[in-house]
Amino acid sequence: MTKLHKFLRQATFVIAGASIGYWYYTIYGCPDGNCLITSNPVNSMLYMGMVGWLVSQITE
Repeated sequence: MTKLHKFLRQATFVIAGASIGYWYYTIYGCPDGNCLITSNPVNSMLYMGMVGWLVSQITE
């Protein structure tokens, strides 16, 4: 696996994770602000982007 292929694979997983995080925020977001992750779309996207990156590392 070349470095470019590895980078593109990781970037795809991170972007997919961030997209899922934003989708989760819009559907199940916490409107009153008590939830740490889902009270803010940025937090939700960062969290799920990191999960996507971890999944890309596990499934190499």
